[in-house]
Amino acid sequence: MTSMEKLLQEKNCYLRDRVQDWKEAVHIACEPLIEQNYCTTAYEAAIYEITERLGPATNPVSMTHRWL
Repeated sequence: MTSMEKLLQEKNCYLRDRVQDWKEAVHIACEPLIEQNYCTTAYEAAIYEITERLGPATNPVSMTHRWL
């Protein structure tokens, strides 16, 4: 199994009807990845900092990764 296949397992994917705000969405997305050592809490914090500094983007995932 490749690294991407491991990352994209069902246990790492969530579908929610709604979240309180974008920060909760980021936290929900990062939580299982942090638990499995795919990323760290510093990565999650960087997403918050960059998004707050640069503002939202049409594609926030790619925008965030551009600056990490």
